[in-house]
This record gives sequence, C-alpha cells and structure tokens, in this order.
Amino acid sequence: MPSSTLLRAALTGGLVAQVAHAYTQVNIMSPFMYKNIDPIVFPGSFTESHLHSFFGSDAVTASTTTSAELQQGCTNAENPNDLSVYWVPTLLYQSASGSWEPVPLMRFSAYYNLGETPAEVPIPQNLKMVAGSADAKTAAEMPSDAKIEWFCEGDSGIGTDENGFPSSTCSTHLQTLLYFPNCVNSDTLETAYKSRNYGTPNWCPQGMSSMPQLRFSIRYDLRRVLPGGWSGTAPLKLSSGNAFSSHGDFINGWTEEAAQNMVATTNEKYHFASVDGSLGKNGEKPTCAATDADPSHGTSDFEESVRLMSTRTYSAVGTPWRDVHAGDSSPTPRQGTASYRFSHFASCALSGRPACHIDDDADASAALARTELGQGPFVKAASANRRALSKTTRSRLLALGASVTINSCGAVSFALAISYSAEI
Repeated sequence: MPSSTLLRAALTGGLVAQVAHAYTQVNIMSPFMYKNIDPIVFPGSFTESHLHSFFGSDAVTASTTTSAELQQGCTNAENPNDLSVYWVPTLLYQSASGSWEPVPLMRFSAYYNLGETPAEVPIPQNLKMVAGSADAKTAAEMPSDAKIEWFCEGDSGIGTDENGFPSSTCSTHLQTLLYFPNCVNSDTLETAYKSRNYGTPNWCPQGMSSMPQLRFSIRYDLRRVLPGGWSGTAPLKLSSGNAFSSHGDFINGWTEEAAQNMVATTNEKYHFASVDGSLGKNGEKPTCAATDADPSHGTSDFEESVRLMSTRTYSAVGTPWRDVHAGDSSPTPRQGTASYRFSHFASCALSGRPACHIDDDADASAALARTELGQGPFVKAASANRRALSKTTRSRLLALGASVTINSCGAVSFALAISYSAEI
C-alpha cells in the first residue's frame, strides 16, 4: 500500500495525478440511491445484503446482469457514455440522537488507469467485478491486491483506530481508495489482478488480456455532520462493518465505442485523457435525474436493512436459503425450536448487548452458532460444543451462512442475523 502523503496525492486525483499515471476519470457528486441490494453477490434478494450507496446508471435493480440493461437508464456520472453502476457499503456516522446516518460525500471518482502494463482490450460488455472483502474484520484479512486505504486527505501523521478509520479529525475530507482487477478473459469474463509471478509479458494469467484498471476514490465530508471532530475511535462504521470490510462492486455500462476509446487513454504515461463517445464528452453534467428503478422493494434505511437481514430462514440442514418478505404467511417460530433460538439470538445480537447465549447445548443449530460465532469477542460460548457437529457439516453450514454475518462497530462486533426454521 502507498505509505506517504506525496504518493497518496499522486494516486488519488487532482493535478498531481497527471504526473503519476495515465488515466481517465469520471466524477459523480453523490449517490443516486441508498439500498439494501447487491445484484452481484445476492441477485434478486432484498433481505440478504447490507446497505449500499449506488452511483451511475439508475437502471440497476436487485436482478441486473447486463450492460444493455444499464444502458437503458439515466446516469448521474459526468460522462454520458458511462452508464456503468458502481456501489460500496454505505459509510455511516453516529448522530447526536444515537442513530446511524449516511455520511455526505464530497465526490465519488472512478479512475481508469494504465496499471503495470498497457491495456490490450477494452473492458468487456457485461463485466461484473468485486474488489475487497465484506467478510474482512482485520487488516490482515483484507485482500492485498485491492490496496484499500482510509486516510485524511492532505493530512500527515494521523494513525488509524482499532476499526481502521483515522484516529483523529480530518482537516478536509476522509478519503478511501480501492483497486479492481485489471486482467480479463473477454470470452468467459473471468478477471484477475496482474502479477509478475505469472511470467507473461502482460503480467496476466495465461488466456487473459490486460484491460484498464478501475480505481474508486471516494471523498467524504464529515465537517458538517461531525463539526466537533473526534480523537481516538472514530464515530464511524460501514454498513458491512469496520473499515477492513471495505469493498466495491461494478457492472460495466460503458458504451462499446467509449470502452474502446478508453484503451488509448491508458497508453500515455503522463497525461489525463478524456473518454468521449457518441453520447457526448467527458465532463458533461447529467441532463436527467437518476432515481430508484424499483422503489417498491428494499429499503434505504440502515436500521431497517439490518432488521430485514434478520428475517432470513433456513428450511433444513443441507437445503437452500429462503427469504422472508413483508406479509409472508410463515408462522412465528415456536419457543423451544431451533428457529426460535436463532431468532432470539439475532435479536439479542443486534440489540448491542455485551454477550448473547443460546442455551440448548443439544440443539445442532444452536451448537453451530456457539461453535462458529464463539470465536468473535461478542459471543460467549462453551468450547465443548465444538463437537456437536462434524467438521464437514460445520464447514458446509458455515460456507452457506458466511454471507449473512454482520460486522459492525461499537458494542456489536460480531453477530449473525439468521433464523433456522428446522426443528432438530
């Protein structure tokens, strides 16, 4: 990761970046929506994803899969040829009332850079990418290739708190960086990060070509919402957890013409280059108002998104997840069943209590919770329950349940919002 203020300035934007990398840049001044959907990780679902901030094409829905879908929408990007959609977990601050609210942005920027070797192919239509890991809880668990950073723009000498955010007030903006893969197989749409270890001229795995590298650079303005600043632990969290859980998602919506034009902009090392196309020129302000394409589903409220995640149920060991929507006729779990115990545990976990227990040691589902969640500082569990399920069964269930782990800051550091409906 870059370690100096000078190098950070070269990487993050403005005039300095023009002497550091060949690049093009698309600016977006604010999210067009906050919503608890993730069309890549949880397609079609309104109960599995944490809250995200969305930028770009407003044609995105929970089920979006193609560039053509996005190209039918309105974009709030300052390049009419870019109908991509970009999203990140929502950054939240704790208000005076104690509620968690979205932090206002100064600017979201999508940079497309030269990377380690020149681009050979355009970013393909229908390409979907994720960078970072929502499951990371420590710096060591963060994917190194994503080169994620959180820092105060223009400040030096500010360390990070235990959650990975700056440990004192930023004089201007809180900024984060995130890098995406830059190798692609244009036929299969598989991606990878470049590495010398592949032993290829373009540093990509065999069968992959170099494409422009996407980088998110997001500046948040905390001065309006936290005028008193902070010292020590920042009053911030992501909807996915602490700063180590930073990640970003992208579905390509660039027109094919503009995507091809972008390849040439990465050939020159020292200058910014516009990517123009038949829909207009880079830097043109949006001429439409981007809005939620599916306002009847999902939520923009953080607390409600957490509640919805807690309604997920599991029908039986070894069978698929089932979402429970508002108005669902499923019966309320009965006391003494596995579903009741998991619902009780979820409610306790999300309430912010210092510890939560599931008391029935004989229940296999409860034992799974105590075994796997007992590793976190939030849940206290008896180590004897590790033997309640076989290692293979625990691994299979943990793999299924990993996506619903909620990482958050403060009193709730590790919780699982899930209900098992099976009576075991």
